[in-house]
Amino acid sequence: PPINITLGDTLTFNINASGHPFYIKTTSSPGTSDAITVANNGTSSGTITWTPTTPGTYYYICEYHSGMLGTITVANSTATYAWNTGETTASINVTLTTNTTYSVTATDGNCSAIDDVDVTVIPNTIGTIINSVDCASGVGNASVIITQPSSSLYLYSIDHQTYQASNSFINVSPGNHVVRIKDSNNCAIDSITVNTNCGLNPFYCSNCMSDGLYQVYDSDGKVGNIDVINNNYNNLPNSPAGVGLNAIGYNPIDSLAYGIISGTNNLFVLDSSGNYYDLGSVSGLPIPTSLYSAGDFDNHGFLHVKASGSNDVIYKINVKTLLLENSYTLSSSIFIGDFAYNPLSNKFYTVTINSNESLYSFSPNNGNLTLIGNTNLSNAIFGAIYSDATGRVWGVDNSSGKVYLFNINDATPTELESVEITNYNDGFSCRNSIINLDFEQTTQVAICNSYLWNVNNQTYSQSGIYSEIFTTTYGCDSVLKLDLTIHTSP
Repeated sequence: PPINITLGDTLTFNINASGHPFYIKTTSSPGTSDAITVANNGTSSGTITWTPTTPGTYYYICEYHSGMLGTITVANSTATYAWNTGETTASINVTLTTNTTYSVTATDGNCSAIDDVDVTVIPNTIGTIINSVDCASGVGNASVIITQPSSSLYLYSIDHQTYQASNSFINVSPGNHVVRIKDSNNCAIDSITVNTNCGLNPFYCSNCMSDGLYQVYDSDGKVGNIDVINNNYNNLPNSPAGVGLNAIGYNPIDSLAYGIISGTNNLFVLDSSGNYYDLGSVSGLPIPTSLYSAGDFDNHGFLHVKASGSNDVIYKINVKTLLLENSYTLSSSIFIGDFAYNPLSNKFYTVTINSNESLYSFSPNNGNLTLIGNTNLSNAIFGAIYSDATGRVWGVDNSSGKVYLFNINDATPTELESVEITNYNDGFSCRNSIINLDFEQTTQVAICNSYLWNVNNQTYSQSGIYSEIFTTTYGCDSVLKLDLTIHTSP
């Protein structure tokens, strides 16, 4: 029989038709196509309950027999509504701070009905979040305990992981972690950032610094600081680590360095004093045939690493959870020693080995490799690649120890200075800071009577040291000095 209803009505079908699957559809033909989305649609035994949301003509029909058919006509409702707020729509939106009762009168023709809706406001009782961090088990094994609020009324989550009833988290890795708290009604949600460095010293990275590049070298994991302005090189005080460190990068989220211990899938953390800690294996990261040689962080705090040799797989690691987030495939295999993330282009940059030493970039979104150009540095092996906030890219050649700045438009290299020569080489940089390459330059002049300095067009008649400060393209200071000796005429 035909069925006629209005929007807001609910139909319930009790099905008992063995061998005749019952469907509600938008067309009158048998089969399963054009079936509406409703629980148990297509059942031969059970209940289908449906409340239409769109007017129109529908059909109930057997999947196999076109003659077993009926129509359902859903008409627009003619009902009117009157709320005690004065509104006349079928539904209302409310914002309230106290418990409130809302009444509505619905009228359709000669029929009317009254209903009440009681809304109970549950207050946000989270209040100020208080936490404690226990470092007794060492770096990488910290315990985080939420002491306020702490009761069965709340659920807790760290770093977007599944909410739990316990207010404590164990074996927490170094860095900054976000703990979220919600009440059991899902009405109140708040968060707090917790640091679990447990004595680790973050790298201090500021704009216009000259020493924001770090070299990691030799099989025992020495770590040195490169000053590209003053041509200085210093090992960190607690270096070496005693094991090979590789695939290392600077994490912009917590200002610590992370990488993979050579020959393993174990993650390590390194601080500004050269303190090194093995955090354990990364779940899901394959143990390499040789080692993971290339690595750096993206802007979201994920470490991307690649195994040594010619291959095309990049692994993306969550250093907070020690889990493999995912992996992606480059558009072709490539043999490289390291790569660095450019925060302006959101791409990684690298220089190939034994392949004309060409500069490439690749996107972590799709793995597409782009050839930029040939560096023309024959036989160079760039085991350490760096970048900074300006998008500039540097590299250290293992075989010569020379530090080069690459033009990322055509791959032209500019030699800056020299560091350690080594067969084991990697590096990381203060990537969110500006590395100042414009050094302080002093000109010595000895002359009779007076001297016109063309830097500032000033004439000096007395001996002394004079200086002028200029601002570079990147907003850093460049200092030119004049060391002047005046010889007076007899």
